[in-house]
Amino acid sequence: MTFDELDMAQLYANAAGYGDYGAFINRASGEIIYYYEDEEFNDLPDDLDDGEKYLAVPNDYELDLVKSMVFRFVRAFIPDEEDQVYHIFRKQGAYGRFKNFLIIPMVFRIVVIILVPHRLWRQDL
Repeated sequence: MTFDELDMAQLYANAAGYGDYGAFINRASGEIIYYYEDEEFNDLPDDLDDGEKYLAVPNDYELDLVKSMVFRFVRAFIPDEEDQVYHIFRKQGAYGRFKNFLIIPMVFRIVVIILVPHRLWRQDL
C-alpha cells in the first residue's frame, strides 16, 4: 500500500457524514476496501468488523484534525477571539456555531462596505 492509496482512503472516509462512507485496510494483505452504506452491490467481507483482520480508516473528525485546525486558525488570525471560540466548542454543534461566528461579522462588514458608500453617494445628489 502506498501513501497515495492511504491518503485516498482517508479522503473517501471524509466524503460524507460519519458512517455513510468508509474504508478499511486488510491487515494481512494491505488491500483497501471501500464501502458506501446505501449501495446494495457492495461485495464486503462478512467479518469486516473484526478489528484483528481489518483496520478502519478514520475520518478527520475521528482524528480530531478539524478542531485543532480551527484553533490554529483562531490563534493565527483572530487571537482576541480565542476564549469565545473555546466557549463555542464546549457543546455539541460547535462547527455550525463557529461557521456562524465567522460569517455573521463578515456579512455585516460587506453590508457596511456596500451600503454606506451607496447612501453617502445618494445624499450628494
